[in-house]
Amino acid sequence: MQEQHAFPFLREILLFLILAGVLIPTLQRLRINQVLGFLAVGTLVGPYGLGLLTHEIPWLGWLTFPSGQGVAMLAELGVLFLMFMIGLELSAARLWAMRAWVFGAGTVQVLASALLIGGAAWMLGQAPATAAILGVVLSLSSTAVVMALMSEQQTTGSPLGQAAFAVLMLQDLAVVPILVLLGVLARGSGDGAAALAMMTMLKAGGAIALIYLVGRRIIPPLFKAFARHRQPDVFMALILLSTFGIAGLSAAAGLSMALGALVAGLLLAETEFRHEVELMVEPFKGLLMGLFFMTVGMGMDTRQLDEAPLWLAGAVLGLVAIKALVVTLLFRAGRLPWSRALEGGLLLARAANSPLSCSVTPSTASCSTRRWAHA
Repeated sequence: MQEQHAFPFLREILLFLILAGVLIPTLQRLRINQVLGFLAVGTLVGPYGLGLLTHEIPWLGWLTFPSGQGVAMLAELGVLFLMFMIGLELSAARLWAMRAWVFGAGTVQVLASALLIGGAAWMLGQAPATAAILGVVLSLSSTAVVMALMSEQQTTGSPLGQAAFAVLMLQDLAVVPILVLLGVLARGSGDGAAALAMMTMLKAGGAIALIYLVGRRIIPPLFKAFARHRQPDVFMALILLSTFGIAGLSAAAGLSMALGALVAGLLLAETEFRHEVELMVEPFKGLLMGLFFMTVGMGMDTRQLDEAPLWLAGAVLGLVAIKALVVTLLFRAGRLPWSRALEGGLLLARAANSPLSCSVTPSTASCSTRRWAHA
């Protein structure tokens, strides 16, 4: 019988802390991008890397992650804190000032990318419903990767960073109506599909607005009442309560938990405690984000490269080219220089890691939400 520990996934946590303690300073010293470093290490020690050899070489089980379940929950925390920090750098006034980018450029990017990607899939022989599902799913980008790269380059406050964030914000909001559309396509087209998708979008917007308005009445007075003396333990408890509480309300409304964490950051950005909160969260954010990217690497099955290397390479290049072209033209239309527009196109060209979990075949297609939401 396998030994059961009182503390679950202790081996996985210790192994990650060892890797992070060695990897982070090594990458900084060698000036290697931390995102790429954690992705590569995750692929190497994950279930599709050295983890495949644990049956033949049992001692490798102590140095690898044969199953990604042991760290998936902690990786979600990294995404939540990333979105919380993004919201903390913004404010409601600044977000409203970006409304043309969010609802204008963001909507055009999702629709144009979905149309081009879905059309390409249809031309390659996919069924119309399957092609449509591929189009809308792959039109989304990875918020976690893009924002981590821009934070590392300190470009989140630049015109390019604001434009990219606006598009990503719309993509987060679009996940719910996309799920409704995918459900309709999986079951066959219906008469009320468009009306249902529009109603879902309105409900999502109403839920976020309600959470924000209620939070404005509760969060600032809560911090003023209990954090007046700037005690670190009280501060951390209130930060966690605000982040997970609002994220939970967002999930209960059928939205992304990451979107709720973003709202929590926006609320705290308007209080006098903003800078203290940033200092408290920053060390944990970096560590948990590293864990998230490592788990993304663990999900990369390198064996698929042997099965269809040319097809996979062509599909990835085609996807990157389509999305980069759409975003570059949009950013250029928004009066960004060609160099910055192209940089933004390449940043957002990457497909989302796991906003949706989809099973697609030429005849059927189904999708459901994952707990990582739009990460």
